[in-house]
Amino acid sequence: MLNNTVGMHEHVMKIQNTLDNAAAVVNTAVVEAKQTFAQAAATDTSVDSLDQAIRNAQQAAQQVVHQAQATGNSATQHINNQEYRRRQRVGEEAERMTSTATGSP
Repeated sequence: MLNNTVGMHEHVMKIQNTLDNAAAVVNTAVVEAKQTFAQAAATDTSVDSLDQAIRNAQQAAQQVVHQAQATGNSATQHINNQEYRRRQRVGEEAERMTSTATGSP
C-alpha cells in the first residue's frame, strides 16, 4: 500500500508540475496579450493623431486656397478699375484734343 501511495504522490506531483507549467505559459500569454493590446492602443492613438493632423492640414490648405482666391479676385478687380480709369482718362484727353483742334468748347 505504501508503494501505491508513493506512486500516487509522484503522479500528483507530476500533475501539479504540469499545472504550474501551464499556469506559467498562461501568465506569459496574458502579459504578452496586455503588451500587444497596449501597443495596439498606442498605435490607434497615433493613427487618430495622424488623422487629425491630416484633417487640420486639409483645412489649412483650404483656407490658403480661399485666401488666394480672394486675393486674386481683389487684384483682378483693382486691375479692372485701373483699366477703366485709364480708358476714361484717355477718352477725356481725346475729347479735349478734339475740342481744341476743332475749336469747340
